[in-house]
Amino acid sequence: MRQKSNRMITEEQKNAICQRIRELRREQGYSQRELAGILGLERSSYAYYELGRVQISIDVLCALTQLYGVSADYILALSDEKHPGGRKDPLGE
Repeated sequence: MRQKSNRMITEEQKNAICQRIRELRREQGYSQRELAGILGLERSSYAYYELGRVQISIDVLCALTQLYGVSADYILALSDEKHPGGRKDPLGE
């Protein structure tokens, strides 16, 4: 029988995730509506991610990492290293 993991996301981590995806969106100049369109979501569905009402799905997480050129660990507040491999921008320039 498999044991359940005791590792649950804390309220602090959830708030950090919400803050990071909001900041990334604003840094790139997207409105919630624009970003939701890019992700193929309704604006309200995306807004729920930023408000912490819904946990970010793996599909959306992957799309955001590619769109912003940041690591999943950064979005998930597991690392303060924004860019994977220490790169300054997604093109490595």
